Amino acid sequence: MNYILDIVKGFFIGIANIIPGMSGGTLALIMGIYERLIGALHNISFSIVIAGLKLFTLKKQAFADFGEELKKIDAYFLLCLGFGAVVAVLSTSKLMSFVLKDHHEVSYAFFFGLVLMSMVFPYKYLKRRSWREFVSFVIAAAFTISLTFMVSDTQKIKKAEHKYDRELAKAAQVDSVNSEDDGSFISLEMPAVSDMLIMFFAAALAISAMVLPGISGSFVLLLIGVYFRLLEAINNREVILLLCFAAGCLVGLLVFSRIMDMLLKKCYNITMSFMVGLMAGSLYVLWPFKNTEIVGNNSPLIEDKIVYLGNILPASFGKVEVMSLVAAVVGVVLIFGFYIFEKKTDEKK
Repeated sequence: MNYILDIVKGFFIGIANIIPGMSGGTLALIMGIYERLIGALHNISFSIVIAGLKLFTLKKQAFADFGEELKKIDAYFLLCLGFGAVVAVLSTSKLMSFVLKDHHEVSYAFFFGLVLMSMVFPYKYLKRRSWREFVSFVIAAAFTISLTFMVSDTQKIKKAEHKYDRELAKAAQVDSVNSEDDGSFISLEMPAVSDMLIMFFAAALAISAMVLPGISGSFVLLLIGVYFRLLEAINNREVILLLCFAAGCLVGLLVFSRIMDMLLKKCYNITMSFMVGLMAGSLYVLWPFKNTEIVGNNSPLIEDKIVYLGNILPASFGKVEVMSLVAAVVGVVLIFGFYIFEKKTDEKK
């Protein structure tokens, strides 16, 4: 039963990680497994690789040593979480592309509610609330908000125009040769070296953000400009590009988990208040109502693109605004439900 619960938790963490603005680390914190997760990742070292290679000797001691290494890294816990997260990403990538594209305000309002309620939990875990924690909170919030200004509205529009032109040219080329999908389940097409390197380093950076509550790895991917390319690779099962992303995730995870483990042990309150600040700053990012710009020329080959720019207040309170408010409340209730479930589970234990 514990393994099943860990898989379910991993599933929700995976969903959180694919949502721009929502952090998987936030859900791990709410579900009470964050420090266990960081500790397990910190214990992963080259020694488990050596122990694994010794299995080929088929000696009894080699299997015993490998078992001890698995216990040290809490392997079954990590495998269950990882399995659940992978299933979530593979099963919801198309749905996420759809809701973010066709129901932007409602979906972002839901994410806004999730993060808003999530802020309560790391704040509750603070053992001290002094000016130091306040300064840490302000710095983190300012840092998260500043990320949104790294790319200007003009740059966003130009980037969308370049992407539209590339997709249009590709669609025209396919149409001219009357190409059709060959029906294969996976694609082994070799991407450009630059694309593989960008995906590797983007993954290393994004997975570090995913581990940290309040910073959305998916949002980092959006800023870098590879989020929708990654969703496309998942939907089209582009194996080589996905392997590059997985390798980047592994490197980033092993490095950043050690940093977080050290920070939680040596400056717990400052680190937790910093997390709350990151989450507070991400609310600005997740505000559902934004200025928009349409990029495209009404081509029959591909759809025009909507570019979301700066935050605005809604001019009226119509159907979309009501649905967005409901979605935000649902997000708040969902996170509170997680908290109640975990509390009752801990009480039973």
